Amino acid sequence: MGWFNNIRLQPKLIAIMVLVGLIPVVIVAWEVSNRATEALLEQSYNQLTSLKAVKLFQIGDLFQALESDMQVLGEVVATIRREAIDRLKTNHALREQSLKSHLAAASANLQIMATTTEVTQMFHKLFLFHEQQQTAATEPYPVDHIGYLPLIQAESERVKRMATEWAFGDVLFICAKHGHVMFTTGAHSDLGQNLSHGPLKNSSLSSLWQKVVATKKLAFSDYRPYGPNQTLPTGFMGVPYYHQGNLEGVIAIRIDYQHINALLQQRNGLGHTGEAYLVGSDYLMRSDSYLDSANRSLQASFANPERGRVTTVAVEQALAGKSGADVITDYHGNQVLSVYAPLQLGDVRWAFLVEVDIAEAFNPLDEQGDSLFARFMQLHGYYDLFLIDSSGYIFYSVTQEADYRTNILKGQFRDSNLGELIRTVARERQFALVDFAPYAPSNGEPAAFAGYPIVDKRDDELEMVVALQLSTAKINAIMQQREGMGESGETYLVGSDRRMRSDSFLDPEGRSISASFSGTVADNGVDTEAVERALAGESATRIITDYNGNRVLSSFSPFKVGEEVWVAIAEMDEAEVEQPVKALIERILLLAVVITLLVVLVAWLIARSITIPMRQAVAVSNQIAAGDLTVTIDVQSRDETGQLLSAMKNLIERLNAIITEVKGGADNLASASSEVSATAQTLSQSSTEQAAGVEDISSAVEQLNASVRQNSENARSTNQMATRASIEAKQGGDAVEKTVQAMKQIADKIGQIETIAYKTNLLSLNAAIEAARAGEHGKGFTVVASEVRKLAENSSLTAQEISELATDSVKVAEDAGIKIESIVPAIQKTSALVEEIAAASMEQANGVVQINDSMTQLDKATQQNASASEQLAATAEELNGQAEQLQRSVSYFKVR
Repeated sequence: MGWFNNIRLQPKLIAIMVLVGLIPVVIVAWEVSNRATEALLEQSYNQLTSLKAVKLFQIGDLFQALESDMQVLGEVVATIRREAIDRLKTNHALREQSLKSHLAAASANLQIMATTTEVTQMFHKLFLFHEQQQTAATEPYPVDHIGYLPLIQAESERVKRMATEWAFGDVLFICAKHGHVMFTTGAHSDLGQNLSHGPLKNSSLSSLWQKVVATKKLAFSDYRPYGPNQTLPTGFMGVPYYHQGNLEGVIAIRIDYQHINALLQQRNGLGHTGEAYLVGSDYLMRSDSYLDSANRSLQASFANPERGRVTTVAVEQALAGKSGADVITDYHGNQVLSVYAPLQLGDVRWAFLVEVDIAEAFNPLDEQGDSLFARFMQLHGYYDLFLIDSSGYIFYSVTQEADYRTNILKGQFRDSNLGELIRTVARERQFALVDFAPYAPSNGEPAAFAGYPIVDKRDDELEMVVALQLSTAKINAIMQQREGMGESGETYLVGSDRRMRSDSFLDPEGRSISASFSGTVADNGVDTEAVERALAGESATRIITDYNGNRVLSSFSPFKVGEEVWVAIAEMDEAEVEQPVKALIERILLLAVVITLLVVLVAWLIARSITIPMRQAVAVSNQIAAGDLTVTIDVQSRDETGQLLSAMKNLIERLNAIITEVKGGADNLASASSEVSATAQTLSQSSTEQAAGVEDISSAVEQLNASVRQNSENARSTNQMATRASIEAKQGGDAVEKTVQAMKQIADKIGQIETIAYKTNLLSLNAAIEAARAGEHGKGFTVVASEVRKLAENSSLTAQEISELATDSVKVAEDAGIKIESIVPAIQKTSALVEEIAAASMEQANGVVQINDSMTQLDKATQQNASASEQLAATAEELNGQAEQLQRSVSYFKVR
């Protein structure tokens, strides 16, 4: 660093200030650019990630809405199906009731007719005429006989009027015995015929005659071609006729086909494709078909049975005696909702069916005549809506493309993804989704489908499937929203087959969904690192090469669509991502250049303002160093350099004053040092003498300390003896007190002895008296009593003496106790005084010790003073020499 110290101050300051100014600028610029770059890149990453997440959410919401739509649609279709079945069942029941009512009314009217006077009179006349003419069993009835017409003339017109009123097509009277047709209101060729022989032997009328005769009750004969009725299919109803309990014949009527047909041809509740019709056990029509009158009218059916026969499942079930409602294939091969039931007419069973094409039955129209499903499809933006029965037949389609009215499971489109979807839904009985694939009915365009099953909850049978064909427009509308995508950004979807699931914004021709499936993956699909990583389960945002070979920032994630995996990708060109970073760096560099120029200019001005006063300060310092204190300084500024020059000016003035004072002080110091040296010599001698006196005092204090310690020990011993004496005196007082108590007890015992001696004396006296009374016998007792009395008197005297001694002893002991009690406090007080003396002696001893320590310290201090006095003297000598040297040094400066 020596070379640096040799550089002049001005360039050094400029260089330092430029470096100090630029280094933070460079560091800050570097840090800001890095942070800004990271922030902008992170913002771009986050923006792409957020855009991808938004798209994912929107696509997920789209498919969730699809599933919700399918569930709602499924419930709606199931409800519509139930309501359609219920409506058709109601329609069937009403029509069936009308048919039964009509036939019941006809049979009732027929039975009424059979009991009228006109009919009974006329029939009996004809029967008698039959008998009178002796008509043979194999011959016809003699209607050509001259007597026939006059016979029936009176009643025939009335019978005809009744037939007309009750809408009977024809009324026939038949004899029970041979089957002769004796009368008809229609006067057809069957009049006079023999039903047991002849051309009508196997006719429906012959069959009726046989049934009525056999059962003897109301009977029906099913439709057959009947020659007398222009070979048209004709059915009959008949009742037996009795006269006076004898069966004479059968009254028959032709079943009114026109009226039955009118009931069934009513269009109420049948829409455009519905019809109600009757089918016989021969599978031929018993009423006219509304939809196929050319082949399946009553007449056409019998005229051409091959084309007019109806052999559907519903007919089979009804003829087997079963009723129900189901979706079936009708005689045209169309799927229809059919409600069927048997219609029993005696031993004749017909199948009565009411049917509506399911496309109409399950597709209600609103008030404007628009299809509910068509409006649903348009409202929710789907491409097509299908209703498919359990067999795979597409019976309804909004767009009605080539797949309409085909079987998607068995027909030409069975290998399509819609066929796959229907098989999956039928198998799993739940919502399913199938991925995009080319779909032939939609001109080969890629199509994706969703399906929902309609299941009969009673037996878990699949009734039908509702399917939706997704529109790519809804997906593209989400993926091609441009907010936040800049100029080169785009979001798109890719399937696991690397083909597009949404149209590309940057390559709408080459990488649309349609182009992707019609072309190759290499030219029209996406097989980039993002797709590979996403299909491997990774979600990330990174720089990759896109399908165009450009470096892009790509954010990708996999997600599931049904059972398939799709990839959502959001990308933006790397150049566009880095453009804000480059612009920011350019602005930072430009700002750094401007700041550098400003720093250099400011550094030059600052260095110049510092170096000019510094140069002046250097010149003044050199003069002062030469001893010239007469120099003058001109101060022109108030900054730090001005303050420096001002301080030097003040320094020179102070130095002038100080040098002048030092010169005077040096002279005074020289004379004072001589005086100090003399005084120090005197002080040293005094300190030596004082130290000797202190040593003598210290010896005396040591002896005093020993005496005080002895006194303290004696006082402590005396205190201990006094304490023991006090304790022993107290114990003696306690003993005297116990003695007094014992003497008192002795005195009490002696009193008891005196009492006993007194009582003994009395007893001895009484004994002497008793002995005196006894005379000679008591002399011995007298002597004994005398001796006892003497002994008692001696005992009494002795007890009195002991009592007196005990009393005196008690007094002496009490006096001793009192004196001992008075001695104890005195001893205790003495002990206390001795203790205080001992304490005072200890304090005195401690005081003497402290005095001794103080004297020792005083001795040391005295000796130190003596030593210091000697040093002071030496210092004074040296100070005198320094004062002389100072005088010589001060004389170097020139002062004003």
